[in-house]
Amino acid sequence: MTQDNNTPATSYIPMLYDKTVYAIYLIIKGSKYNHAELKAFSKICNINYLEANQKLKHKKNFMGKGNAYWIKDTLQKLSLYHVAYEIVPPYPYLQEEQNKTYQILHKLKISDKICVCVEGNRQFLM
Repeated sequence: MTQDNNTPATSYIPMLYDKTVYAIYLIIKGSKYNHAELKAFSKICNINYLEANQKLKHKKNFMGKGNAYWIKDTLQKLSLYHVAYEIVPPYPYLQEEQNKTYQILHKLKISDKICVCVEGNRQFLM
């Protein structure tokens, strides 16, 4: 692509060069998982409900790991279910508002990891 004055233009997309492997965990809100958490875990892990039922034993359940693009795709899928999740190490490509909230929580020493809770159309960190 060139600009009007025939000089080459390039763009820098940080995700293309990010070699970090991120892990994502489903966070169970109550003492037992709810239907949305079961469905989300089943979808992301590509397993049926019976298998998901057997694996959802902890408050924090591993769903998978991958590069920045895999996490981005996974977050889009999770947004349909309105569940809480955690990304380790912190995922730098979240929306600006989420990053600001994370910085506030980090300053308050509440959390050193990003844990996003989605309710309705709003996303916030827990």
